Amino acid sequence: MKKKITALLSSVVLLTAVATSASAESAEETAAPQDSGIFTPYVNTGWIKQNGIEARVYTDRTSSYPVSDTYIGITGEKKTAGSAYYQLTLDKKNGSTYSQVASTRGTFASSTGQWQVQIDDILSTGSTGTYRVMLKVFAYGDWDTWLGDWISDDFVVNN
Repeated sequence: MKKKITALLSSVVLLTAVATSASAESAEETAAPQDSGIFTPYVNTGWIKQNGIEARVYTDRTSSYPVSDTYIGITGEKKTAGSAYYQLTLDKKNGSTYSQVASTRGTFASSTGQWQVQIDDILSTGSTGTYRVMLKVFAYGDWDTWLGDWISDDFVVNN
């Protein structure tokens, strides 16, 4: 009887540990960046896997960018191992189309690419615009081998 209870309790403990671990891993993969006290992401693609690359792109505000803000903070992240080239773009919405207003390139040697776009450089004072951010990933060492685009929802910037 004692052996059966011990075996049963061991099984319950093991199953609980496995379920907790799986739950934590699942939450980690889909969770948006947490509020660090500095910012909470406004637009976030979430982790998406394309052509073997798992990545996301997000901005640094919880709502529209107010007149008091001076820049848009953009972060691209890659979870997949290995290096890759990336391009972060900021696109302005014009009717139903978008035009690129700013971009930067880099290498994912680590997992994060960060960039700040000065609002005065993309939008005149007293204006409002609708924008999106895009992360483009390319094979390391080959800008011609495109691996995927991660595109955010639209967001509003006021200047």
